[in-house]
Amino acid sequence: MRALILIAALLAATPAPAREAYRHGRYAVVGAPIELHPVLALALHFEGMGKVTPFAGPWCRDFVNMVLERAGVRVADHSRVAIAALNLGPRTNQPRPGDLAVMPRHVGFVVADRGATVEIVSGNWGHRVARATLPRWAFVAFVRI
Repeated sequence: MRALILIAALLAATPAPAREAYRHGRYAVVGAPIELHPVLALALHFEGMGKVTPFAGPWCRDFVNMVLERAGVRVADHSRVAIAALNLGPRTNQPRPGDLAVMPRHVGFVVADRGATVEIVSGNWGHRVARATLPRWAFVAFVRI
C-alpha cells in the first residue's frame, strides 16, 4: 500500500504525457516504451540528483537500499557492498525493468534490456543518480526483485 501511495505522489508531479503513459501500463524512457515498475519509477525520480544518501564513501548500493526501502520492498541484506546485491533475489538471464543489474563494483536498476546492451539507472554514476547503457558482458548477473 505504501508503494502505491508513493507512486501516486510521484505521478502527481509527473508531466501529463508520462502520467497518461502510466495509466496505460507503459512508460516511455528514451526510446521504446517499457513497463513501469514501481521500484524503477522511484529510482528514476532521483535521476540527476547528487548524493541522495547520508553515508560516506561509494553509495551505489546505498541508493539501491534506499529505493527498495521507500518502495516497501523487504530485503534480507542491507550491505553497502555492490556485489552483495546478488543475495537480494533470484538471478535471471532475461532482465526486466526494475530488476537489479549487478557488476563487480557497482549496482543499479534495469531500465531496458536492449539485447547486447542494458540501460540502467544507478546512484554514484558520475557522482549523481544517472542512467548508463553498458554492454551485457559488464554485468555479473541480473537479480529479480
